[in-house]
Amino acid sequence: MAITPSPITSIRSTPALRRRKTSRISFFRCLIAGHLALYVVLWTWGLLEFIDKPIPHHTERDTPLRHPLSREQQKKKSKNMSQGVGIRSLYDFQHKKLPRPILPSSPDVSCGGHFSPSCEECPQGNGAAWCNGECVWNKEQQKCLTMPGKWNYTHPDYRALVSVGPFQEVVNQDDVRVNIILVKRPLEPNEINTWALFKKYKNDILFLGISSFEMYPRSSPNPFSSNFTNDLYTTIYPGFLQMERNPEQIFPKEVKTVLLSESDFKLDIPLEKSFAFEKKEKKKKKKKGTASLKKRYDWVYSGTDQDVADNCVGWSSYAKNWSFALEAMEVMCSPEFNLKGVVIASKNKQNTTACTIPPQCKGKVLQTTFLPQDEVFDYILESKFLFIPQIDDASPRVVTQALALNRPVLMNQNIVGGWKYINKKTGEFFHDLSNFRQSLSNILENERNQRYQPRQYVMDHLGNEKAGMAFLKFVKDNFGHRVNIPD
Repeated sequence: MAITPSPITSIRSTPALRRRKTSRISFFRCLIAGHLALYVVLWTWGLLEFIDKPIPHHTERDTPLRHPLSREQQKKKSKNMSQGVGIRSLYDFQHKKLPRPILPSSPDVSCGGHFSPSCEECPQGNGAAWCNGECVWNKEQQKCLTMPGKWNYTHPDYRALVSVGPFQEVVNQDDVRVNIILVKRPLEPNEINTWALFKKYKNDILFLGISSFEMYPRSSPNPFSSNFTNDLYTTIYPGFLQMERNPEQIFPKEVKTVLLSESDFKLDIPLEKSFAFEKKEKKKKKKKGTASLKKRYDWVYSGTDQDVADNCVGWSSYAKNWSFALEAMEVMCSPEFNLKGVVIASKNKQNTTACTIPPQCKGKVLQTTFLPQDEVFDYILESKFLFIPQIDDASPRVVTQALALNRPVLMNQNIVGGWKYINKKTGEFFHDLSNFRQSLSNILENERNQRYQPRQYVMDHLGNEKAGMAFLKFVKDNFGHRVNIPD
């Protein structure tokens, strides 16, 4: 029986049709290969989880809060996200192989008036007189020894680890170290050794995140910042001292959180300075025979070395929401309000170049170079209120410092962290330019009528004692099994 080719077989064997079919197959192969390539790239960057989980918003926003990114800024942000081979996602942290970590040498100890590699080396032949600070003189052994108990509750490598940039030590009221390390900022993707150190010691030392930088633990929209997926820092620490309005929308259930941040602590210096300032003011009033003294400025805005060389375009200016600050200055300098203000760190260190401010502010706004903290406090004390326009700020220390200096705050309601400090006794919120005038009028009227009590709020709720007790309770309640707390 002869085998007769079927019509289908004949069609398949036609050269012209075979070429057409081959091109169709090639097209579909390319399409499938393209999809596979995209999948691999997204998986490598850890973006698949990031895309599947929408980023929660901490508040509903009806109007734009800042100017949109320019094309150049968008390109820079994309470049920041794609460059480098470091840790940028939870997937990277879980799967990328890290080198063996190198532990830095322990920093020198304080001998009182000088430093030495160890307490035993402090005296340098001078005996007990040169054995102070972190050390104590043992008369029986005639040696300078480490102060008893100071490091007894920590891992042997704790002292060396807290010398690493983002790692911050924890102490009790007696300056005894606790076996907890706070991670106060995102690790740069290429800080490979720091990542390796964290991975090695995370089961032996309790690492906790603490809000202190941009939107950390979330990635910042700042085009000048290194970016990462939002599942990274919200997951890798068992607990977080944070400032989110709705932490349950940010952190997984197994991560313990508490409404605390770095700005809640270390407020003794501004408190003392405010009392000393008022004491001097009383003497001036008595000498002049007046009930009150006029403040030199109406408002103060504190930058952070404001990218002056680029006319306030850069990381710091974006973080401080400079674009909105300029619009607000136009209002504050207008004939309607005619206010005088101070913009700190908007001039270069040589005091020769300044960032451009609205022309109507000429003669009404003082621009300064980057200043030491004590001088910043002086300007706050000489002003009626502190102006805070920023949004992507997790822990604005200047806010609690201003409150401790007994000055109210005019704050952007959309700020990530710091919102908890504003109430009827401490200042006013504004949402955007639409209600800025009303909020500005409110803070001026309430300040004039002495309705605010910001310093009292700080003494009642913040500072090392109050915040420290809240921190201790958080640790005992959630990690008491992991940390030996000094008595």
